[in-house]
Amino acid sequence: FGCLPWVNFIKYAQFDSSNSNKWFIGGINEVMFVYPLACWFYVGIESLAFTSNMLDNPKRDIPIGSIACMFTLVCTSILVLFVCSSLYPGVESIALSKSPLDNGFIDIFRISLQYASVLSIPATFATAFGFIFSYGKLLHAMSTSNLLPKFLNKTTSNDSPYMSMIFGSCISYAICLLVYYRPSIGLYIYNTCIFSGFLTYISQSISYIRLKTRYSTISREFHSPLGVYGAYYSIFVFSIGIISVSAFQRDQGRACLTVIILCILFSIYYLIIAKNNQTFSSDEQKILFTAQVIKFNLRMRNNIRTGFKSPQSMKETIMKPLMVKPSVIDFSSQTDRFSKYYSKSFSSSSPITTMYLSNSASIDKSESKSNISKVQSFSMDMLDSVRRHKVYPVD
Repeated sequence: FGCLPWVNFIKYAQFDSSNSNKWFIGGINEVMFVYPLACWFYVGIESLAFTSNMLDNPKRDIPIGSIACMFTLVCTSILVLFVCSSLYPGVESIALSKSPLDNGFIDIFRISLQYASVLSIPATFATAFGFIFSYGKLLHAMSTSNLLPKFLNKTTSNDSPYMSMIFGSCISYAICLLVYYRPSIGLYIYNTCIFSGFLTYISQSISYIRLKTRYSTISREFHSPLGVYGAYYSIFVFSIGIISVSAFQRDQGRACLTVIILCILFSIYYLIIAKNNQTFSSDEQKILFTAQVIKFNLRMRNNIRTGFKSPQSMKETIMKPLMVKPSVIDFSSQTDRFSKYYSKSFSSSSPITTMYLSNSASIDKSESKSNISKVQSFSMDMLDSVRRHKVYPVD
């Protein structure tokens, strides 16, 4: 806003009219080369989800905060794009500048380029702290679920995941040193990271579409005004980003190959090591259990239509393990009942079945009353889902 008096879009933002590529230097190839850089206008907005455990009502507050952040970033990104392009010496110099805000600082404070660049440093440091917060929370959560070594879940008295932050910072600093001594690999590392980010965002969009359509009865406090169409648009945008990184980054496809290798290695690590040790929080158990019941009900609904199984037999399959008697003290026997009946309905390798049985097997018998309450709570969730789906009558 401070440099608006010096803005002249017609004079500085347009290229020489004799240039056939008036708006895009280098044509479509150059546009696709710099396409991933546009994502940095919105970097860090996904970090809001990591603050869920700090909020009283994250189901309501996180979506509201995300929309507010997105609106702010859209406005500021448009202002930065058009204002910086409309300042002396023109848009062609901005394309080669390491810090596009320098020209604005020069006009506002009447300082040299050297001092103007210093004013851009605080924003860079703020971004770094945002990344530290994000990977600290993420590594801590994965360690708590036994996906990573347990030493990473150590926290301070105010629940700050200091060990995860230190571990992540050490890796980050090592990468910085590597790029410092081998500058040529800097582009490869950036492309690998941004490619991974595009894949993550696409998977999140697909998950949203699936939850919105297949699991629509799960209670929600917020509904996106864009619905599944917003998710489809996101998939389109990030798919172009994947094409950009794969074919237009002049790295001979090294970033794409690196991501594929990393995905294979991480998948092997998960299947062989992490999967057998993975645990879920009580909130995760409740949500996954409800989702699995909805999935089962949908499958049974299809079976009814095809005449594969009668409603009464399906009712017995669901209702038998729900008959939890308050007099039952041995929780392991209840676990056996769940295992016996749900292994018929759900896949034996189903994550919710594996999670529920592995977690409940480690519960002490002295907590029998609490255990029975937990079973009854899960049972009520099942009944509620069954009633809402109305696959068959429930008394």
